[in-house]
Parts: sequence; structure tokens; C-alpha cells
Amino acid sequence: MNKGVAHILMLFTVLLSAVKSVAQSSEPDVVCVGSTKNYFVNVRPGSSYCWKVDGVEQFSTTNSVDIKWNTLGIKTLTVQEFTKDNCAGLVQSLQVTVNKVSYSKTTRKVCPLQLPFMWNGISCPLAGTYRTTFTNAVGCDSIAEFELCVEDPLVTNVNFEICKSELPYTWNNNIVTNSGTYVSKYATLAGCDSIVYANFNVLPSSGDSLSITICKGETCMFEGRQLKEEGIYYANLQDNNGCDSIVKLNLTVAEGKLITKNIVLFSGQSYTKNGTHFTSSGSYSKVIKSSANCTDELITELTFIDVPNTITPNGDEINDVFMKGFHVKIYNRNGILLFEGDNGWDGTYKGKVVSKDTYFYVLFNADSSIKPKEGYLTVLR
Repeated sequence: MNKGVAHILMLFTVLLSAVKSVAQSSEPDVVCVGSTKNYFVNVRPGSSYCWKVDGVEQFSTTNSVDIKWNTLGIKTLTVQEFTKDNCAGLVQSLQVTVNKVSYSKTTRKVCPLQLPFMWNGISCPLAGTYRTTFTNAVGCDSIAEFELCVEDPLVTNVNFEICKSELPYTWNNNIVTNSGTYVSKYATLAGCDSIVYANFNVLPSSGDSLSITICKGETCMFEGRQLKEEGIYYANLQDNNGCDSIVKLNLTVAEGKLITKNIVLFSGQSYTKNGTHFTSSGSYSKVIKSSANCTDELITELTFIDVPNTITPNGDEINDVFMKGFHVKIYNRNGILLFEGDNGWDGTYKGKVVSKDTYFYVLFNADSSIKPKEGYLTVLR
């Protein structure tokens, strides 16, 4: 056997692989993506070596090389020995399967009372992301990630306004009887408490009262009803809040009245009432409107009394007294009040008969709205 053949036979060794400091293993080889592994062949003194991965030369000329596997798939690792005499040996190959690192993520939402939460033997006391690493079926890392969400109790405040007439009011199994706050609990999708605070404001029922007077024979419209009889009526309306408003109507039916008024005037006087001027005795009728705007009939009985201009107080009971039954004042020429009274003047002053003369009188009507009559009276003997 010549020397060249001997060199070639020496290259028929099996390409072996091993992780650094770990025992050798035969082909095919399985690694994980991202891992670095050492491969070697038996050394021949003075030889150099050419390592390639899928035809791409690696940075090693020794009998050992470190390969970092960065891509997935089935790769071919080759090595060829060159002796010190530059004789090329056979190309030896190794099939390497590069597997991926697996990854999984789980999300879980829990209630506060469920903390701490156990996940794969890990205690999770707070919301956040937790991670652990396993070895999968192909011997690569399997990274498991767990995202824990903690749901706070959902608290909601709502406001309601209802009318007093709606009481008692039922809300989520609560019986509302007056204004106040009522509580109801629900369960969220995560099973946590959802608390609702309902603030109820009970609006009072309002009311009003009306008083209307109509004349007999007339009608009054009240909430679609024609009323003509005297009495008290009620209607249910709605106020600005949409609540009941009870209106009370006190309906009065007024009748026209016959009003008679007796007026006594003294001769020479006149009387004016409701636009009518009266100057002589008689009975006068006029239709007027009352305060209720109804028709009244006013009859004025007008009587004129003659006022004498002389008296003769001589005791014969004829013309002895001036205007008995009427309030009168008598003055002398000097303006001295000689008499004032209602029983008539008998021609005396302080118990003594006055002298024959002319005297001034003021004669008052029973109706104080009528101006008194003034004149002169002669006393004869």
C-alpha cells in the first residue's frame, strides 16, 4: 500500500458530533434553533480540515468546529481532510435536523378574591405576565407565557326620577318606597361582582286650586267637560316633570239679582247713578252687570220731599216744626248754630222762642253720598 492510499483510508472515519465536553453521538443529529454545538473528527497530525454547512465554508481548519444553528430545517454538515502533503481525503457528511423552540401564551382573567392564582406550579399574586420553560418532544425549549388579568369589581352609579304616584316601585328585586339609594349585584363574565348603586329621587305630586263663577245658564269648560252645575270638580293632569297634578275646581253658579234702592231727595235736588240722572219721583229700572258679570236688575225708587220755606210755631200743630224726621242744622244771621237734630226744629233756641226772622238751614239726606240741601227758612208769628 502506497502512502497516498494510506492517507485516503485514514479519512474513512465516521464523522462524529458532540456538544462540548459531552460524549460523542452518531448521525443523524438533532439540534434546536439558536443552539451552538461542537463537531469533530479524529485528528491526523499535520492535516488541515475544511468544514461546510450546506456548501458554505465555516471558519475552522482544525479537526473541530463550533456551529450555531440559526435556521430551521434539515442541514448537511461536511468535512474534508487535507494532509500535510496536500492530499485531499473523501468528503464525510452528517445530516443535522434543526428544530424550532416552541412558544405558547395563555391569558386568564380572575377576580381579586382568586389571588394568588396558581399556574403550572407558579404562584401569581398580582396581575402581570409570567413565564416558564419546558422541554418539548423534540428536546427543544418550550416557552410558556401566562398573562394574568385581575378584574376589579365594577361599580356603577345611576340616577332615577320617579313620580310619587308610581310607588311602590320595583327595581332589581328592590322595593322603592321613597327617595334614597338602592343596591343591586350582578356577576361579570369573569364571575366577579358588579355593583350598581341606584339613586332614586321621588318627585311629589303637585296640585292646584281654581275658583270660577259663572252665571246661571252658562257653561264652564274644564278638561274637556262642560260644567253648568255648581260644585267641586277634580282633574288629573301632568306637571312639567310628567307627574300627576291634581287640579281642584270650585265652581259657583251666580244668578241675576233684583236690586231695589229707595232714595229720598229734597225738592230742588237731583240724583245720578250708573249714568242715569234722576230729577223727579218715580220707579226706575236698569239692567246692570254684577261683579260675577251676570245680569242684575236695579230698581231705583225715587221720592222727592217738599221743603217748606216758613214755619209758624204757634202751638196749633200746623207747620209748627221744620223737617221732623230728617237731620237738620239751623243757623241765625250771625252764623250761630241754634239747632241740630233729627226731630225737627220747633223755632226755639235754649228753650226760648226765637224772634220773627229768616234763618239758614242745612238739610242732610239719609244717603250720605248725596250732597246736603241748603236754604233759608222764615219764622212767622
